[in-house]
Amino acid sequence: MRTGYLLLLLTGVLTGCRSKPVKNAFLQWPHDRMERVVDSVFRHDTRNLHRFAVSYRDDRYWSIFEVDSNLSADPAYQRMNGKEENYSFFEGINDRSLRARRSSEVNHYITTRDYFEGKDHYSQENIREINNCRAYLKNDTLDIQIGSGNGFSGYGFSIYQYGASFLSMPYYYDDIIDYRELEPLNIPLWQKLVLDKAKYSIGDSLYGYISFGSVFYNKYGYPSGNKARGFFRAVIKKRDW
Repeated sequence: MRTGYLLLLLTGVLTGCRSKPVKNAFLQWPHDRMERVVDSVFRHDTRNLHRFAVSYRDDRYWSIFEVDSNLSADPAYQRMNGKEENYSFFEGINDRSLRARRSSEVNHYITTRDYFEGKDHYSQENIREINNCRAYLKNDTLDIQIGSGNGFSGYGFSIYQYGASFLSMPYYYDDIIDYRELEPLNIPLWQKLVLDKAKYSIGDSLYGYISFGSVFYNKYGYPSGNKARGFFRAVIKKRDW
């Protein structure tokens, strides 16, 4: 069974690139089946998949995104209007006084593995209730960040959009400096993005929907299973770094 999953995975994602994106075969499956694939692959195949994982700079896994100009009318945004924004620890002091509306309704499940008492133990956390959405434009690349941070550490995922294609990539950071740090790597099992526009400028409002599953290897080489699905919005800001 695991071998079958891997064959489908490699067929769907290994041939993609920024210049010629491909649709992933997993997108044709029901969401619950796709999410079970993440759990199965994470539990059994993280070592096998590591050699196929790449950094965010590698363009082989980029996919085509969809455009829906009516996306902002989805009822999800009405639900978000009734909730206050989630802020990271050092973020948005001025915005807090304005009681800004929620920017993300994305469920993001992170599965991790620990080894103790001679066995592997798995735990899963949904960070939906602590994440927010921010979007930055630099040159021709849009970076949409959905996650949370406290000034010393943070986790979530980014969506990079360039031209007609995109890439989803989890992230994790902390303030520990270690010369043995590795470059974070990721292998997407599926990814789907819908935006309300094909192209954005500084100051534009952005509305989007994301669905993806991946196995992510952080800067320590530790793997985690990631599943995300839901709606988000942001105002595009200029990135100066």
